Amino acid sequence: MKIIITLLFSFFFIFQITYAYSITDVSEHDSRKDCWVIFEESVYDISPYIAQHDEYLDITDWCGRDITEDFKDKGGLDIDHKGSSYSLLETLYIGKVTEEKSDLVPDSLKYDNTVTQDIKEEISNSKTPYNIFIPLLLSFSLYWIPYLLCIKKCKRFSLVKFNAFWNSILFLLLFIPGILFGIFMILRYKLASLWNIDFNFMYWHVELSLVMGLLALNHFIQRIKIYFSQLRK
Repeated sequence: MKIIITLLFSFFFIFQITYAYSITDVSEHDSRKDCWVIFEESVYDISPYIAQHDEYLDITDWCGRDITEDFKDKGGLDIDHKGSSYSLLETLYIGKVTEEKSDLVPDSLKYDNTVTQDIKEEISNSKTPYNIFIPLLLSFSLYWIPYLLCIKKCKRFSLVKFNAFWNSILFLLLFIPGILFGIFMILRYKLASLWNIDFNFMYWHVELSLVMGLLALNHFIQRIKIYFSQLRK
C-alpha cells in the first residue's frame, strides 16, 4: 500500500513540473508559426493565437521577446487588456524564465525530501475558490428529502417514479452540459470574442459537477441493494 501511495505521489509532482527557459531560448522562437514571448517572468507560446489577434493589432514583432510593457498598454495605446485576455494568456503558459539556459528541470524542482515537504506545505496552505460543502448540502437535500416523502407513500410520488426521475435527470444533466461545455471551450479558441464573456465558466463547471456527482453517489447508495441483486443473476 505504501508503494502505491508513493508512486501516486511521485506522479503528482511529475505533472507539477515547471520548465525553465532562458531569454536566449525565447528569442529563438521569433516567427509567426513559432512565437514565444515573456510576460512578467513567465514564458508563453502564443503561436496558435497570432492569426486571430491580427484582427485587432499586428503583434508579430512581439515574438521572441519580453512583452510585459507592450501587453499592458497594447503596444503604446495606453490601454490595458481585458481580464479575459489575461485568462487567455494563461492557457498558453509553458514555463518560467531562468537566467541560465537549461532544457532540463531546474535543480530546485528535482524530487527530494526537502522539496516534497515544501510542496506539501504549499498545497495544504493554499486557498481554493471552490466550495464542496454547499454542493454536498444541496445534493443531499435535493435527493433525500423527496426520497423520504416517497417511502411515506405520498400520493403524488412513488418510489418507482422517484427512481425514474433521477435516472433521467442524472443522464441528461451529466451528458448534455458536458458536451455543451466542451464545445464552448473549443469555440473559445476559434472565436476570440468569446473570451470577453464576463462569466466564470470554469468555476460553475466545477461546482455543478460536484452537485451532479454527489447526486449520482446518493442515487447509487439508495439503489445499492438492487445493483448487488442484479450482479448475482
